Amino acid sequence: TCVTGIVLACSQPIADKKAEGVSERTQLELKVEATHAVAGVKSLLHENSGDTLLVMMPSGFRATGKSLLGRKVTLPVRMAKPGHYFADPDWSPEKGSARCGPNPGP
Repeated sequence: TCVTGIVLACSQPIADKKAEGVSERTQLELKVEATHAVAGVKSLLHENSGDTLLVMMPSGFRATGKSLLGRKVTLPVRMAKPGHYFADPDWSPEKGSARCGPNPGP
């Protein structure tokens, strides 16, 4: 699912002992503006505009996370289980992603 929203917060890195090869992850808090399904992938995410969504980002993301505060982004996310969302590692603040396209302007 592609989620477009405003970055409200970026957490301190959180230890992720279950992820193979990943020592820590950063969590972004997004104020959802819109969601849309990725072609060919069933969407289990049905957040409404105005909802807040917490998304776990790949290791090493913290450095760019702070620079995203207040910025509108479009992230490809997957739901591991209700309330647990992970960003696709393909996404970048500069280019967006192949699945969801470029990030919107400021």
